[in-house]
Amino acid sequence: MTQNDYINKMKLLKGTILSFINNPFLVDISDSVNIIESGGVLVDGSLIKDIGEFSKLKSNYPHAKVYDYGKNLITSGFVDCHMHYPQTAIIASYGKRLLDWLNEYTFPEEK
Repeated sequence: MTQNDYINKMKLLKGTILSFINNPFLVDISDSVNIIESGGVLVDGSLIKDIGEFSKLKSNYPHAKVYDYGKNLITSGFVDCHMHYPQTAIIASYGKRLLDWLNEYTFPEEK
């Protein structure tokens, strides 16, 4: 990989950055989030390399391709890892269709 190939894969996303820095159940909500209104996220290939004020990131990484999302919110992805406790015994059980699965496994388990 040449230096130009490396530089060309860097992307700088511009927008309002929202990140979570604390547990809102343990501290005040205002101490739980960090908001950077003119923020940036530097993505190097598939990795986040830097986050901060857009102007500083643009200065530090002048060759990064900029994607300007205006005032739109940029935040990390959310993973839905919730579960329904009564259904723990049927996790990964077979089902042809959703209604079949619900009628044959889920509803009886939740009674």
